[in-house]
Amino acid sequence: MAFCVAYQIGRHDIQWNSYLDQIPNGIEAGWQVSPDLYGDNNARLFTYWTSDAYQATGCYNLLCSCVIQINNEIAMGATISPLSSYHGSQYDISILVWKVF
Repeated sequence: MAFCVAYQIGRHDIQWNSYLDQIPNGIEAGWQVSPDLYGDNNARLFTYWTSDAYQATGCYNLLCSCVIQINNEIAMGATISPLSSYHGSQYDISILVWKVF
């Protein structure tokens, strides 16, 4: 039996409110499989940012002018490898996200 997964995600969300308008801002970081975004079914490292609780703003990876990558070992949006497997080897990724006020 074959099946198609349109979208998978493993993420960590960070949300905060600005002091003046109390509109939730947020950034997500983790891995995702998104054929619509990347054109393939590879697991990829990603970030997503919004400044208005996903109403009108939002962008992925380095397309966000507010996102700065400081590690050059793997690019945001790049394919992640190796991958964990059920009853097989397990791998993890450490992600650190800073919010500069």
